Amino acid sequence: MLTLGTLAIHKIDEKCAGTQVLVITHSAFILDKLGPDELIL
Repeated sequence: MLTLGTLAIHKIDEKCAGTQVLVITHSAFILDKLGPDELIL
């Protein structure tokens, strides 16, 4: 089941494939969906 947040991440992923995207948020949701391997500190 896709939630609104998950759907938004999928849309960003589709539209920005092959490019670097900077997402700034206070929510751990993004990290949970992308995974820690995608995190750059």
